[in-house]
Amino acid sequence: MRISQSGVLCSLILAGLMGGQAHAHGLRLSAETEGDRIVGEARYIDQTPLVGVSVQLHRTDQGESDAEIGWQSATDAQGAFRFQNLPPGHYQLRLNDGLGHQAKVQLELTPSASTSRVWSSAAPWQLRDLVAGLGYIVGIFGLLSVWMSRRRSRV
Repeated sequence: MRISQSGVLCSLILAGLMGGQAHAHGLRLSAETEGDRIVGEARYIDQTPLVGVSVQLHRTDQGESDAEIGWQSATDAQGAFRFQNLPPGHYQLRLNDGLGHQAKVQLELTPSASTSRVWSSAAPWQLRDLVAGLGYIVGIFGLLSVWMSRRRSRV
């Protein structure tokens, strides 16, 4: 089997288009309550901070109709976020990085000045992620093989 220069060039271009910032499949969302505020940090499993990602805070003790009413913040350059001047109650933090990675944390904010810490760690990977990734790889090589065989048959 002889590989042409155009085939190698096409493969390199395709690999370059597929490149980019890769992260482990999962997030780590940690939060701490202190008085009337919630502070926290969002990172990928490999400890890379999530920068500029929206973090939503929802009350969960006000009934279902109020579950969607909440607060929103964004992570800074270190993946940190903060909510202040909150009334006591039960809350849920929600984070979605826009790439399919999600995390949720349940919190209780008490009127006392006590501090409590919670964290959520998503599984590093799931079997469906592995199968999907392998499917993409096989599909790309299949398309490349068909393209190369058609070129060869024309010559």
